[in-house]
Amino acid sequence: MHKEYFSWNEIKSSNDILKKTIEGLDEHIITAYNISDASGRAVYRISFEPKKRKYYATEITGTAYFDSTTLRMTQFKGETHVGYGSRIRYQIDYEEKGKTPVVKQINMIGAKDDMIMKATVRRSP
Repeated sequence: MHKEYFSWNEIKSSNDILKKTIEGLDEHIITAYNISDASGRAVYRISFEPKKRKYYATEITGTAYFDSTTLRMTQFKGETHVGYGSRIRYQIDYEEKGKTPVVKQINMIGAKDDMIMKATVRRSP
């Protein structure tokens, strides 16, 4: 699901990061910041949310974090509303394997009415 928004080719600048990240998100409000993470590393934080909420439609809201030196994604925090009050929240943590970021762990929480489901998926070593 998220790779549709973050499959990049030939990224060379922070401007390219923003352009590629927002492809297909015309109906969203986009904010982008250059911040520091907890360890002091410079990162880009790009957030998006729908301009208009639709109770019955699938919508994705999220924040992607990228290392500002390598331009690699380090984390994605998102929420998908799948219509009629159901939603899934997730956090995807990435680590470097060679020259490519790979999924390290995914934490998910799904909710509908009074039912809640939690799951964690980790990449095996």
